[in-house]
Amino acid sequence: MQEEPIVFLEIESQLKEDSGGRLSESLVSSFLEDAGRVKAEMDRGLAPDDFAVAEKLKACFETSAAVVKAYHARHCQ
Repeated sequence: MQEEPIVFLEIESQLKEDSGGRLSESLVSSFLEDAGRVKAEMDRGLAPDDFAVAEKLKACFETSAAVVKAYHARHCQ
């Protein structure tokens, strides 16, 4: 008997039902746009402490996009 996978977040269920990929595309696009906005602020110049926080925030958005892509590829194709 195969166990049902544990769902930690509601978004997992939504992505599993997203066979057309619209939700995942929208999320990836949104995360990458947010990363781009943070990068633009970094390029305009920030105080060193703010720059360090912005770098981490940008990395979080980029990682979130990568996670959504990987989840979709693994569970929806």
